[in-house]
Amino acid sequence: MQSNLRILVFALLKPSQIDYKIIPLSNSPQVNKIYILRKNPIFVNNTKVECITLPRILRLRPFYWIFTSIYGVWQIKKKKVDLIICYNIFPHGFNAFVASLITRKPLIFAEINEDTINYYKKFYTRFIIRSILNHAKIILVPGSRTKEYWENAGFHKTCILHSTINTDIYSPANEICKKYDFIYIGEFDKNKRPDVILDCFSEIIKDGYNATLCLLGFGMLKKKLIENIARNRIQDSVNIIKTNAVLPYLRQSKIFVMSSLSEGIPCSLLEAMACELVVLIPPVGDIADVIKNRENGFLHNNAIEDIYKQMLIAYNNFTTLEDMRINARRTIINEHS
Repeated sequence: MQSNLRILVFALLKPSQIDYKIIPLSNSPQVNKIYILRKNPIFVNNTKVECITLPRILRLRPFYWIFTSIYGVWQIKKKKVDLIICYNIFPHGFNAFVASLITRKPLIFAEINEDTINYYKKFYTRFIIRSILNHAKIILVPGSRTKEYWENAGFHKTCILHSTINTDIYSPANEICKKYDFIYIGEFDKNKRPDVILDCFSEIIKDGYNATLCLLGFGMLKKKLIENIARNRIQDSVNIIKTNAVLPYLRQSKIFVMSSLSEGIPCSLLEAMACELVVLIPPVGDIADVIKNRENGFLHNNAIEDIYKQMLIAYNNFTTLEDMRINARRTIINEHS
């Protein structure tokens, strides 16, 4: 591969994802510059990484879908880009595919979660996804389950690329008071299902436990969450917070909970493990590559009854789960740091 590469990235990456996916790439001596095409401006404290904000008109959904690839072509020629990288399929993978076809620049397709697989299973989107994946020089996947799926589908240019965590920054702080018994980090949407976690937590409060919950994130379900909190009269036990600075809240928490229907390997899970929280996770996506049940975390079956049961076990036995928490951090240091 040539040195002094100039790379354009099509993606909707959160600040934490830029830290875990783009910054490590910028550290390569072969990389000269990375440009990230984004709807909204964001500052990245790295001289080799620059965010390019789309014009306002392209931030409107119809124009975003139709013309972003053309704007990307212009930036590729203007910045003398050598390589295109995209994260996830629609619209970023599609826009990157079109830009790659027009400019004849090589494309690397990176999958973060199970969206591409879900679209591939639908007959009306399978053709375009096959076209994009066949065109890509490399298909990056988060774990072994996703790799196996695409190889069984006939794509043999897959490579596992885990996210990485700075374990010097994400580390336990036992001297800090644990304000929250449970913490959820992620979008408030129907896939991540924070409402399910809140329902289970409400039952714990009804059973007489003096527990606390922090919901860290934002999204379309926020109004529903607020209504559920008011209806169950647990305002004093739950905080909803919108922030990208998750570290202080992880250090103030004991138990990390997720109930997603699909995932790759979420960075928030790796962060929680690095901070030695007890983690309660469903075995979706490539999570089984990371979590060994009852060794470095708990796996639940995503049913409300089991989530409630596992939350109660972790809550009542937190002080005796020190080995599990140490094993969780050791997993991140050895495999994801």
